[in-house]
Amino acid sequence: MNFHAFHTYMGQVSQWMHDYLGADISIEDVIKDTHPAGAGHDPAGFMGISSASSEAALQFIMQELRARGVAAWNRLFDDNDLDAIMVPAYLHTATMQCQAASTCEHQVLNLETGEKESKAEFTSLQNLFMHTLAHKHVPFAKVMVPTGLDDQGRPTGLQFMKRAGPEGAKDLSFSYDSALLKTIDVKFLVDVQTLVDAMTEQDPSLRRVEPKFTSSI
Repeated sequence: MNFHAFHTYMGQVSQWMHDYLGADISIEDVIKDTHPAGAGHDPAGFMGISSASSEAALQFIMQELRARGVAAWNRLFDDNDLDAIMVPAYLHTATMQCQAASTCEHQVLNLETGEKESKAEFTSLQNLFMHTLAHKHVPFAKVMVPTGLDDQGRPTGLQFMKRAGPEGAKDLSFSYDSALLKTIDVKFLVDVQTLVDAMTEQDPSLRRVEPKFTSSI
């Protein structure tokens, strides 16, 4: 993960607090009031990145790596004749001990070289990072679909992802077209609904289950 992508993160947080909360607090206050969740997840760490990151590197990410990411992502669809990619909504249960200790092993695929390498710092962030956060710089649609409960009664889900941009897109010009962006993913949403209907017809246990609320934990 390239941490220079977080260069403007706290500026965005500050703007959001001002616009939506009307909160008269400083960024320093937010960082002080943020606490870690075990050894594997400390959100405050991201909040200090802007002081050590580079705006020039951020511009390189947005202007160069973003285009390469789109090309690599769409190559998966073109080379394999894919309509959508379906992955688990969460890579494993959020309560695994190795997650809190940052010792869970997983494999990472480099979309440009195709090489895989093992990592041993599988945290709560990496739990959903590969398909939820890792592609934030690549503009493509993602839809999370609930799929019933596991054998312990916990909710499960799937995420569907589409190619970046319209069919045949070769650059990022579509991502600056406000009118196009309002409708560009409509067909994908219809396709996902068709896939989910076929899936649940074949296996009714995959249908969404209404949540049960509890008054105490």
